[in-house]
Amino acid sequence: ALAVISALGRTAGWWAVALHSMYLIFGSGVLASFIAIGALVVLRLFGRAAGFQFVFLIGLVLTTVALVQVLKLSLPLTLLLEGVLIRMLDRQRHLVALRLEEAGTIFIVILFASFGANLSFAGSGTAWLTALLIIAARFVAKAISTLALARASAFPMEKAGLSAVGLMPASGFMLFLLEDLSDVYLQLRGEAGAPVLLAAALLTVAGPLLT
Repeated sequence: ALAVISALGRTAGWWAVALHSMYLIFGSGVLASFIAIGALVVLRLFGRAAGFQFVFLIGLVLTTVALVQVLKLSLPLTLLLEGVLIRMLDRQRHLVALRLEEAGTIFIVILFASFGANLSFAGSGTAWLTALLIIAARFVAKAISTLALARASAFPMEKAGLSAVGLMPASGFMLFLLEDLSDVYLQLRGEAGAPVLLAAALLTVAGPLLT
C-alpha cells in the first residue's frame, strides 16, 4: 500500500491523490444520501408489494451505476452507503425483505466482470502470490486489533479470534475501492489491479465458509 501511494505521489502529487480520494468518499456519500431518500419516498407511495419492490431495487441499482459512471464516483462505496442509509432511515420498514437468490448471483458475476474486464493477468504466478500476501496481511492486522480490544470489550478471546476470521470476507470490499483510483492513475491497473481483484475474489468465495 505504501509503495502504491508513493508511486502516485511521485506522478500526480500528494495533493491530487488526497483531493481525488476525498471526492470519491464524500461524493459517494452525497449521491447515496439523495438516492436513499428518493427511494424511501417512492416506497412510501407504492407500498410493500414484493413484486414491485424487486423490480424497483433492480432499477435503483442500475440508476446508481449510471450516475456513478457519469460523476466518476465509487460504485461499491455508493451501493454500500445506499443500503446502510435506507435501512437507517426506513423507520416504518417500507422496504420488505426480498429473496434475491439467482438475481443476486447475477449481480455478483456482473460486479466481478466489470472490474476484471480491463485487467491483464500477465505473470499470473506473481499476481497470485501477491494476492495471498494481501489477504494474509489484512488478516494479521484485523486479528491484532480485534484481540487487543477483546478484554476492553468484555469479549472472550476465543470469540474475538472467531470474529477476526469472520471479518475477513468483509475486508474484500475495501480492495474494490482501489479500482476507483486505477481509473485515474492508469499505472495501478497494471501494477496492482490483478492481485487486488484476485484477493477480493478469494475473500468473496471463502466468505460463507469462514462465516
